Amino acid sequence: MEDNELHWRQYQLNIDTYRDYLGLVMKMNGFYYAVTGAVVSYYFAHQSEPVMQLSLVLPLVMSVALAIFFLLCAFSARVMRNDTFSLRDKLKLDAAAEIGVLMLLLVISAGLMLVIASGLGWLLWFR
Repeated sequence: MEDNELHWRQYQLNIDTYRDYLGLVMKMNGFYYAVTGAVVSYYFAHQSEPVMQLSLVLPLVMSVALAIFFLLCAFSARVMRNDTFSLRDKLKLDAAAEIGVLMLLLVISAGLMLVIASGLGWLLWFR
């Protein structure tokens, strides 16, 4: 197989992976906010019951776990970004998909989840 064809296949794989990862991050965010919103709404509707504070544990754990996961993914996406730009140069292309968008979305999502985790922690332990 010719090197150029191999580079094109790898480049296409990187772009497809990038597109799929963006979709997955958006779906995970949607799921996270749906679950967290439902649990917190239920908590505020029934906060007079002492056991209701325990309902905040699930979104708190989910917030921290997803934030750590997203930060690790953002860090590892640098490898794909560097590889994509290297392939762009080998293929003599003028532009390439900017994987940095995925990295930024992951970091922003992680930051928001940590802020929400802080609020949930405050509700759980100090309210």
